[in-house]
Amino acid sequence: MQSDLVKKIIEIQNEVLKKSDRFKVGVLPSKGLIDKLSEILIDKIDVELFKQIKWPQWDIFLCEENLVEFSDPLSQYGQLERNFIERITHKGDSLNFGPVVITINESMIDMMHENKEIKIAKEFDTFLPQSLDLILTGFHDEDEKGSKEKETINERVPISGQLELIKDSKASACNQLIITSKYFLNSSRIVLLSYKNLDIEDNDEVELLKEIFKEEKRLSIKYIQTVAKGSVEHLQV
Repeated sequence: MQSDLVKKIIEIQNEVLKKSDRFKVGVLPSKGLIDKLSEILIDKIDVELFKQIKWPQWDIFLCEENLVEFSDPLSQYGQLERNFIERITHKGDSLNFGPVVITINESMIDMMHENKEIKIAKEFDTFLPQSLDLILTGFHDEDEKGSKEKETINERVPISGQLELIKDSKASACNQLIITSKYFLNSSRIVLLSYKNLDIEDNDEVELLKEIFKEEKRLSIKYIQTVAKGSVEHLQV
């Protein structure tokens, strides 16, 4: 239920803000996730629940980003800004203060430097906290099927224990930054969302982490719940 997700997030937020003045939230975008979060947390949310979300105290970290300008349709930040942040700001009859979003330095994209991707990655890595208070990610019916096409072999460049640079071997594609699966599993809390009419039990095997982290293994939700450092919630929305 969508209201269950809202209440869970508010519960985690309030717990964190009792001990800290910032709520560090990671968004690990899967297909349709930003639109789904906009629907649940902005468009269809109960007014009283919306008032309980302390947006100005949120720090949102984009846990995957394509190395493109923010105006590019492939930019996760661009999608988040247009479809989420701006809708928070303009919801209701008055302007609202929104969260702080931490992502790559766009001004470095056009930098003429041989190792500019490494420089961008290392700078972003310095902003990542030791662990996040919450990571939100999701999957839908297309993720369950998995890709039947032959996967492209990309070069993976470790930046740190928490971040990797993935260099796409296709000339037409862009490189991207993504958190490591170890950093993902080290989060204090993880909320996995399944949607698009996908009915998944906790012990069903889905290619969630394989799809997100491009790793050659199938991981069940139960496995994630077992190995993660913090609590793991699986909600169907």
